[in-house]
Amino acid sequence: MEGRLGSGVIVIWNVRGEIVYTNATPEDIYIDILKRTNIIGNLEMHTSQTIEWNNYSIFVDTIYLDDELYGIANIVYREDRIDYYRYLAYNDCMTDLYNRNFWEHMKSGDIQPLNCDWYTIILIDVDNLKNVNDEVGHGRGDCVLQKIAQAIKSSIRKTDIAIRYGGDEFIIILPAPYEKFGPEKVINRIRAKVAKINIDESMQMSISAGYAMGKGWGNLEDTANRADYEMFREKKAKKQLLTMLDNADINDIKRNVEYARERLNKAIELYSVDCLDSELLLKMSRELDELIKIYMGIIKDRNNRMD
Repeated sequence: MEGRLGSGVIVIWNVRGEIVYTNATPEDIYIDILKRTNIIGNLEMHTSQTIEWNNYSIFVDTIYLDDELYGIANIVYREDRIDYYRYLAYNDCMTDLYNRNFWEHMKSGDIQPLNCDWYTIILIDVDNLKNVNDEVGHGRGDCVLQKIAQAIKSSIRKTDIAIRYGGDEFIIILPAPYEKFGPEKVINRIRAKVAKINIDESMQMSISAGYAMGKGWGNLEDTANRADYEMFREKKAKKQLLTMLDNADINDIKRNVEYARERLNKAIELYSVDCLDSELLLKMSRELDELIKIYMGIIKDRNNRMD
């Protein structure tokens, strides 16, 4: 049977019983089904109804187009229908990731999608989503969730599992084996995708993430809790940094930038050209970069608050 999962075959006919549209291939089979069930030919009697016939479910209704009455039938093969309902039960309609119900059935052992003992769980939380919902609206918040899900899906393997755990939290399950530092690489890929979306679509999204390794599918909950703890530590560190920046005197930060730049320039003068990649110079350069980022971040934040 052709047609998309859950939508089945569509047949539309007029009051004369003439087929005006169908996506059926081959169409004769499905038109014959409608005739056998006496659906075509009794157009005036149709209101919304479902007819079960052999292995098919037929959803029938009437519509008006240009003041003319038409019948419309959606014919779904029952196995497709079961797959469709299973899809609805386990997938989040907003992000098209697996949903919390899928996660709960994994924990209970009803679903065992992966054939391995070891795995890594990454827990991701969208930063400041509540503020987005409150200040811009839930429509914008939904868009943020969809974009984050898009970044997640494009950053993982086909064998990995991505779940919208609920609200602004996502779970990613990476089955073993995974290369060294694999979870960090996945998280960094997601951050990079989010940063690109921010630039391309003028958005301001960020995530906090943590991960933990587990063994045995009976320990999913414990592993997820450990990943959640690591995510919370990152989120807490971010809040502490933001508090520090809010309380920072911009002139002090500027003086620190100038002092770090002066130290770096003097160090470069003391070292030969061959030593410019020394560990000390690299460390001083990174410190200067971080100070400049903090300084520019304060300037940008204060400008945004003034707008």
